[in-house]
Amino acid sequence: MTDLVIGIPTFRRPALLTKLLESLRPEIAGRMVTVLVADNDCDPAIEALVAAFPREEGQRFVYVPVSERGLSPVRNSLVDAALREAPDWRRIHNVGR
Repeated sequence: MTDLVIGIPTFRRPALLTKLLESLRPEIAGRMVTVLVADNDCDPAIEALVAAFPREEGQRFVYVPVSERGLSPVRNSLVDAALREAPDWRRIHNVGR
């Protein structure tokens, strides 16, 4: 069961995304968490970054490609992904763009 879903919108910022994900590690240590990364550029390098990011048991990192440009489609995709990937979530936290 996931007790937290973190939604991260991104667009052409791989270095900042890596820094953000690294900064989350102490916050999510030992927690059942699903991290959703909604990429508004649909960049295979971002998909690979998310797939390869280190995680603890019970933690999931999910790449969400969003081809329609803009913050609204990205946020809607994050909510849709949260409902699909972690239907038992109790709280979603959107990390600002």
